[in-house]
Amino acid sequence: MAQKVILWTVATLMAAMALVAGCMKVDVPKGPYVIMDGGGTQTAPKDRSTVKGMSREALENEVLRLAAENDRLRQEVDSLKQKNKLIDKEKDRLEDRVEDLEDQVKDLRKR
Repeated sequence: MAQKVILWTVATLMAAMALVAGCMKVDVPKGPYVIMDGGGTQTAPKDRSTVKGMSREALENEVLRLAAENDRLRQEVDSLKQKNKLIDKEKDRLEDRVEDLEDQVKDLRKR
């Protein structure tokens, strides 16, 4: 889900920055938008956002808001990756412990 939000945020930021930079017109295609995901593609809800009719100040504020949201999401993704690494380490440790215990059981059965 975070990947979808980040992709959408980046696309919106790019369109807004192009408009703020002085481009005369930014064509935002009418939905439905297609979102790329690890599991394939799927259709997103129509009309997520349009920049048409927004003032320059509103666009700048939206760019800042989306940039902050994008940063927050990146931090959340990094945090989740770190937690995942810790979980993987704990899993490996537990698997090693299980193997050691199984070896001990085999040794005890041999006696």
